[in-house]
Amino acid sequence: MGEPAAFLCPITHECMEDSVIADDGHTYERAAIERWFTDHATSPVTNEPVPTRTVRPNHSLKSLIREWKEEQQGEAGRQQRLKAHFIAMQFAETPVDTVAALQSFGMFVEREGVVVPPSRLAMLRRSLLSDDDEGKVIVGELEALEVQCEAVLRGTSQQMRKATAVMQHAEGLVESMEAATKKLEDDLEALKAKVREAKEAPVRMRLVAQRYRHEVDKLREALGEWEAEEKEEEGSTRKRKRSGTASAGPSHGKQSKLDGSVLLDEALAWDPANVSRSRVLAELASQAGDACAKGLCLQKGWGEGQVNTKKAFIMFKKQAEQGSAAAQYCVGTCYDDGEGVAEDKAKAAEWYRKSAEQEYAAAQCNLGWCYDSGEGVAEDKIMAVEWYRKSAEQGYAVAQSNLGYFYEHGVGVAEDKIMAVEWYRKSAEQGNAGAQASYSRMQRCH
Repeated sequence: MGEPAAFLCPITHECMEDSVIADDGHTYERAAIERWFTDHATSPVTNEPVPTRTVRPNHSLKSLIREWKEEQQGEAGRQQRLKAHFIAMQFAETPVDTVAALQSFGMFVEREGVVVPPSRLAMLRRSLLSDDDEGKVIVGELEALEVQCEAVLRGTSQQMRKATAVMQHAEGLVESMEAATKKLEDDLEALKAKVREAKEAPVRMRLVAQRYRHEVDKLREALGEWEAEEKEEEGSTRKRKRSGTASAGPSHGKQSKLDGSVLLDEALAWDPANVSRSRVLAELASQAGDACAKGLCLQKGWGEGQVNTKKAFIMFKKQAEQGSAAAQYCVGTCYDDGEGVAEDKAKAAEWYRKSAEQEYAAAQCNLGWCYDSGEGVAEDKIMAVEWYRKSAEQGYAVAQSNLGYFYEHGVGVAEDKIMAVEWYRKSAEQGNAGAQASYSRMQRCH
């Protein structure tokens, strides 16, 4: 009968009538498993010992088997009746019997909704054709039957089309629901991450504040010394003016604004894994009055304000156009990431270059990446090495790690494992996680 494998007893290999579950988790025909347990204490399927020989009914599988059998019996009976009608039509002894068989078959088709293939009808027509008057009557009945069969076929086709449309619509709904469910799951995970971050942020910030409080105090102390030196120099200048010995050239004394730019440079040279440190430094730089630092805080949502990437970009652009290397670098990142302005890799590379030409290490590294990846400029590994090297020689950890990779694999430069190890080491000593892993790996291999 072609029963599904799940309906077959593992012992008899026949469709089950009274399905039961044994303690091994498998389902069997009740009589077969009970016979097995009369002289076995193991599973017929796994051959492993079973805790008990108790069995319990598998009602759900039993119900499925019963429904499947009913469907099979219904279709089998329909096919048998169809076959009987064809036999009655083909072997009718008289024309009257043939007409009666055709009429009976027509009622069967209408009642059961049976679809008769046109080829079967054509075969029936050939077997029943004759040229006498009685044959004409039979032909008339045949034509009526054919019309009836065509109507059933059209109706079935329409039902199939409707069913197909419903199925496709249902599949579309399922896909939409799956997509919506996936989005909700992603949103939930994102919310959970934000909750975790919100819970952890105060702790992290306290640790960061403790770690950098001493550094901040030193910077403020240095600022006080610079201001004192500047005042002292101004006093000396006034004295020289009164005595007529003042210089006509510009003053080269230290500026009190240096603390803000230094803090900003440190903030922009952040390790992605240590955003908290960068945030503290950027906020301090902003408090010291650095305009670019204020833009960075706006871009990241640090300090007291809310995130406003468009306003941040405007602030960066204004400072960049005045020649600030840090601001030029920030404008490049905005174009690179599409923050506050439409993404434009070519403009990003252009602004990185302006900043890099002022020897801004972070911009040199990013310009190296542009040449490395071919984003915004034509891919050029040799130029990538050149800019990575300039940045690395200034102590920029990311560039040092990238340069180590290039030497290790001979990209844009002759392969040199010793140089690779050296650059990985320099980056690793600054806490770059990727460089630390590469340095450790190469130490083991060499």
